[in-house]
Amino acid sequence: MGATTTRTWGTVLRDHREAQGLNQGEVAHRMHCHQSMISRLELDKSPPTRSWAERLDEILGSGGQLLTAYELVAPYLQGRHPRWDWFEEFVRAERTARCIRELQTGHVSGLLQTESYMRALFEAHNPTDSPIQIGERVAARLERQALLSGPKAPLLVSLLDEATLRRVIGSPAVMREQLEHLLTLGQESGAVIQVLPFGEGEATWTHMTGMILLELPDGQHRIYSESLARGHFIEDEADIARFTEDYDRIRSHALPKSRSEQLIRRILEGFDDHAPAPRASQHRLGQEQLLGRQQRQLRRMGPRVRIPRRRSGA
Repeated sequence: MGATTTRTWGTVLRDHREAQGLNQGEVAHRMHCHQSMISRLELDKSPPTRSWAERLDEILGSGGQLLTAYELVAPYLQGRHPRWDWFEEFVRAERTARCIRELQTGHVSGLLQTESYMRALFEAHNPTDSPIQIGERVAARLERQALLSGPKAPLLVSLLDEATLRRVIGSPAVMREQLEHLLTLGQESGAVIQVLPFGEGEATWTHMTGMILLELPDGQHRIYSESLARGHFIEDEADIARFTEDYDRIRSHALPKSRSEQLIRRILEGFDDHAPAPRASQHRLGQEQLLGRQQRQLRRMGPRVRIPRRRSGA
């Protein structure tokens, strides 16, 4: 089978599906995805991945043929979908990691996002995607989050800059839910969430797009980073050591876990638009009350001030 394109892989998938007498919807149900995803794979509109090839192999009983076809086309996929393929490798490594340490400066970590937050984020970053495609992205990210609740959940240390927590993604309601979720995770799971506050060594991280440090069971350390166009692993040992030191230095500027929770709660209060008198309104009301008192005092004092002036001018 001289498979050299993703369409060839999609054709193999279609042949095995039809050989089992299954339609796309039935396969999608077993894969826990939308039927359109199977259609896109068969028509070369979405690139295959190793994990999908393995699962479809099992579901369709292809005896490893779908995985073999994937391995044949994988070298060609990297050139066409560089960021996506690197990310697929990252997800596999993340799933087995003993410890995950991450720095996020643009948005909350994918492992910590609520469904509403990630949906708003995907819609903003992928304006041409259909609701079905957005739904598939959300489902894939929610699936990743399952590793935090498993019996072998890794230690997660997430550094979030204060600007990320104050930036409105979606709506204030979405942000309230997201911040409450961070507080819940910090209290009920092993996740360590620390905030990098304004004015504390910001120059050391504001220029960075973020990075994720993985410690694997065999003791190996890997660093994953993303740019606008692609994601990649940093493989050089000297670079790994340098960026690990950078991470530790940045973390030294972060608030301890308890103080981070206090700051998150304060930021959360700022998004509470259900309160009868939000903080901004309270501030304006206080100013108006103070101004009113001053004006009344001036009116009362006015005659005492103006009368002498009339006498001196007479």
